[in-house]
Amino acid sequence: MKWLYDFINDAVALTSTYTAGEPHLPLAALNPPEGANLGGKLSFDLKNNISVIGECDTELRDQFVGVYGSVTLRYKF
Repeated sequence: MKWLYDFINDAVALTSTYTAGEPHLPLAALNPPEGANLGGKLSFDLKNNISVIGECDTELRDQFVGVYGSVTLRYKF
C-alpha cells in the first residue's frame, strides 16, 4: 500500500494551438489530488520448473480509479 501526495503542488499547465489561426481555447489548470495505491502479488510454483505470477495495482484518487496488472508465466531451465 502506498499513499501518493504531491509536495510541490504545482498546477499542470494546459495550452492549445490551432494551425488555422483560430482563437485559443481556454483550459483550466489542474492540481493532482492526493491518492492511494493498493496492490498485491501472487506466485504459484507448479511442477516441472514452471511458475505463474499475477500482480495487480489499484490507484484511488478523487473521481478516479485505475486498475492495472500483469500475469507472468515463467519456466526455469
